[in-house]
This record gives sequence, C-alpha cells and structure tokens, in this order.
Amino acid sequence: MRNETPSAPDVTPSKRHLLTVAVEDYFQVVAFRTLIDPNHWYRFERRIETNTRRTLALLDEFGVKATFFTLGWVADEMPEVVREIAARGHEVASKGYFHRTIHEMTPGEFRADLLRSRSAIERATGVRVIGHRIARGHIGPDDLWALDILAEEGFAYDSSFYPRMRSIAGDRWRRFAFRHRCAGGEIAEFPLATWEWHGYLVPIAGGAYLRQLPHAFVSRALDHWHRKFDAPMVMYFHVWELDPDLPRITAAPMLTRLRQYRNLEEMPSRLRYYMSRYAFEPIRDHLGLAAEPAAEQEATAPMALDALPTDAPRTPVTLVVPCFNEEGVLPYLRNTLARVGAEMAASYDVRLVFVDDGSQDGTWPALQKTFGGTPACRLVRHEVNRGVAAAILTGINAADTEIVCSIDCDCTYDPMQLLELIPRLGEDVAVVTASPTTRRAGS
Repeated sequence: MRNETPSAPDVTPSKRHLLTVAVEDYFQVVAFRTLIDPNHWYRFERRIETNTRRTLALLDEFGVKATFFTLGWVADEMPEVVREIAARGHEVASKGYFHRTIHEMTPGEFRADLLRSRSAIERATGVRVIGHRIARGHIGPDDLWALDILAEEGFAYDSSFYPRMRSIAGDRWRRFAFRHRCAGGEIAEFPLATWEWHGYLVPIAGGAYLRQLPHAFVSRALDHWHRKFDAPMVMYFHVWELDPDLPRITAAPMLTRLRQYRNLEEMPSRLRYYMSRYAFEPIRDHLGLAAEPAAEQEATAPMALDALPTDAPRTPVTLVVPCFNEEGVLPYLRNTLARVGAEMAASYDVRLVFVDDGSQDGTWPALQKTFGGTPACRLVRHEVNRGVAAAILTGINAADTEIVCSIDCDCTYDPMQLLELIPRLGEDVAVVTASPTTRRAGS
C-alpha cells in the first residue's frame, strides 16, 4: 500500500484537549502479557464494571466527556458496561478485540480483529464506532499499513501514535495531530502527548507515565504543551488505575508488580488536578462529528444450556479439588469451575468435592462462603495436613460417581483438558493422567 504523505498537519487547532480512557481489566494489561493467556481471562475476578462506574463518577464531578477506547471482548462479555458509557454521553471507540499489538498480527488478522471489535461494541451501544486505538504498544512511521486498513474500513480517526526518543526524527510533524491519506481514503491520527528534551521525545500522556513520573515534572510538561501548541493534547488513563485494591498477581516479577501497582492511590487526585486545569472533549466532538446509529446486525446468541433436549444423556462425573492454604485463589477457582461446568454441561452431570487439607489460613471459611451453596457440592476437611495424596483419596471416597477427576486448586493445569481426557476412559482404560510434557492413558 502506498501513502500520500502530507507536508504538514492540517487538523483544525483547538485549545480544548482530548481525554481518552482505556476500558480493560487489570488482568488484560501489557505488564502481564507473558503470564496470562487470553484463554484464561475468564478465571479472574472481574473488576471492570466497578472501575468503569468509578471513572464515570469522576468525570461527572467536572462535567467532562471523554472517548472510551474499549476492548471488543469487554463489549461481548459485559455489554451493559459499554452501554452505560454511551448512555452517559461519552464516545465509545475500539481498542481491538483481544489485547494484542499489531506486530502480533498480519494485516489480514488486524482487519479481522478490528471488524470483530467494532461489531461487538456497536451491538452493545447501538452507536456507530468511528475511532480506534491499538490495544497494546503503539504504532509509528513503519506501521502506516494499519492506518491504510482503518481508512479503508471507514474509521474517521486513530490514536495509536506515541512518539518517543527519536522515533519520528524525520517526520517531526507526526508529533501532533495529522491526516493520513491513502488509496482507500483518509483518516485523522491523534498522537499521544510527549515532552521534548534536546531533540528527544518523552512520553507524558498518561497511564504508567502519568502515574509513575513525578507529578511536578508531568504537570510542567503538560502546561508547556498547553501554552505553546495549538494542536490538542491527547491524554489517557485506564479504568483499573482508579482501583487501589487491585488483586495482586504475585507470579509477576518485582519490577512488573512495581509498574502495575505503584501510585494507584494517587491517580484520582492527579486526574482531578488535570480535569480542573484544562478543558477536555471526546475526539469525536473535536472532529465535529455527531453520534450516528450503528447498522443493524443479525443476532447470533449461543444456545442456552436449558435449551438442550431434556433426555440428553449425561455422564455423572465428580471433580475432587484438594486445597491447602488456598484462600487467595478461590475467586479464580470459582470463575474457572463456572466456565468448566458450562462447557461440560452438555455431556456430563458435574459434582464437586473440595477437601481442605488442614489449611492454616482462611481457606475453610472461604470455601464455605464461596461454594457452600453450590448444588451437587461437598466440603470435607482434614483437621491436620495429611498431604495431597491423602486429600485426593478422601475426595474419591466422598464421591458418589464412577468417574472421579482430580484437579489442582490453583488451576496451574488447565481443567478444560478434562473434556479431552474423560472420553479416553473405557472398558480397558481405568486411569487417564496428563502433564505439561506427557499424556498417557493406562489400565
């Protein structure tokens, strides 16, 4: 694809700046990309609804409207959250479907992800999506093919450029809002704000930079932009940054945890400072574009479990879960077992046996609170720790089904594998085991 590069920016200047919000949950962030697979997002406690409403309340304090860049996955899983953002007068734009960088996708995959996200958001809000920001990382002069695709698909603007150091040394005008033209049309690009130091560009627009860098430095840098430039200053933050009580991902390295959790308690006051100091508007409003209804989409809802034939044969299966000092992981286990149960429901009548193997923390009362009212569930307790083998044996003895499966409480091994392992049982196969390196069936 060829680009017709303009010689200078031509987006209308404005002293009203642009506030943008990333709608994603704490377990979907860049910092944990090597630890948490998107296929396992369902396991984690969702805090996005509470944090989004907290964000909306903060914006209401100052009468500020913003652009909310939202994952398509969020729109599909929690459409009511996305719908409320739009109903409160804010713009909802796309942040891709899954939390991926364009460098993980081919152009075709990028287009498919883009369209899937737009479709999900428009189903939730009923409003046409015209804006986009890359879900992870940023784009630069070598990634203009992505802007070509966005223009071809009818997007009015993108906000994924984040110049840093000397990344745009040959195109300094790309530091400010500009228009990108190609054979498929044109699209406005709104780069995130930076501060220049001896020819080097330092990110200051928001997120980790706004939260981690000294407030005095960032405030002076943003004031300098406001006084010197006519181009709008683009700022951003994530809804989870307003949650000082985020669940801690303890498997992350120390520096990653520092990046993720440091100064969370200061973020609301910093945002209040900037919202009281500058005038903000959504990107859609800055472009003078009105919200338009989305094109109608054909509903494609999955078949509900209660719609299955009532006489469908289901094999009774018991899942034994040994627990020792697992109080902190039980919320994740609850989410995982809910998804596993839904996936298995068509073929299996699933029962649960939890064995607290003499835990010394709050595992036993947490088990009672989390699973005590669950149908077809038994809670068993060892007064003292007897080891995982004894706990599994206790669970087997408490089961009332012929097929019994044991899974670890922290779900290190994906329990979705049960759908593949259980069918391997047969008249000549009594035990099936699995490990990360070996799968073996034996009698």
